[in-house]
Amino acid sequence: MMTLEKLEAMQEIANPILNIEEGECVEITEENRTAYYEFSVENFKEESVSDISFWYTIEIISSLKDVEVELYTNEENIPIIDFKTNPIFISNCKKVKQDYKLKITYKGDNTSEISEKIKIKIEAEQEKKQC
Repeated sequence: MMTLEKLEAMQEIANPILNIEEGECVEITEENRTAYYEFSVENFKEESVSDISFWYTIEIISSLKDVEVELYTNEENIPIIDFKTNPIFISNCKKVKQDYKLKITYKGDNTSEISEKIKIKIEAEQEKKQC
């Protein structure tokens, strides 16, 4: 005689949260060729905290050749190679906010060309090991 038993399992799906807080738009003019854009990357939204740790990169996308960018967190310069950072880690289980300041310097002749031509792209990948 064979008995079949139904096993029920409760599985919870992890709650990934990677929130980008955008700063105010900045404008580069003939008089002001350097601008600072501030933004932050967070692993929470309101009271919910991410169940997953992430690795993410920040990429500065610009169609202009005469732009120099520098990225800072807590006054520390973050290396940017070909307009992209190395992967940055953000942990899970407790609220983490990573603040950034992007320094944009335009070295070209015509500042009317640069309106809305610089974008920030953040790509994230889930950490393989979880606690």
